[in-house]
Amino acid sequence: MTYYLQHTVDFDVPLGNDMIRFINTPQMGGETPLMLACRYRRPLAVLILLQHGASLVSTWLNFRNPIEILLLAPHRVTVIETDWQDLKACLEVLMRAVERVEVKRIKDKIADGYYPIYENWRELVPRQRFEDPCDLRHLCRLAIRQTLNSTKRLPTGIRSLPLPNLLKDYISLVRS
Repeated sequence: MTYYLQHTVDFDVPLGNDMIRFINTPQMGGETPLMLACRYRRPLAVLILLQHGASLVSTWLNFRNPIEILLLAPHRVTVIETDWQDLKACLEVLMRAVERVEVKRIKDKIADGYYPIYENWRELVPRQRFEDPCDLRHLCRLAIRQTLNSTKRLPTGIRSLPLPNLLKDYISLVRS
């Protein structure tokens, strides 16, 4: 998958009247590759897609976002014990790439009939992503990633930054 993403990072494809990054192209059913990786709870795929600039926001559809896909189900489901580790791992990776979790939107979805996969779903989301102020280090990571992504230089541009490898790993989402 990494080889494929490295060779398509510069591609834009038409979607309606817009051009979108190839990595964010909706598949059959309207979900992006990142949404599908979350649906099937594949934390490594989530990490690789985010490292290559996959968007957490689906602006062309009123679809659930990847965080909502992990936390909510359109009907009651039974989650087996082994799924919890992958669900938490996917959510942890997503939290490295998001500034805020829209708690009101999740509550609205629950009011509209979606079911929380985990009753106390707020326990799975760090307080700095929905209640407490986000730390400056994380905001800087997001700003650097956004700048590199806007010039289609993710993830390769991170390695060219004049920073220690520890910070490069942090910016590339390898470290929390």
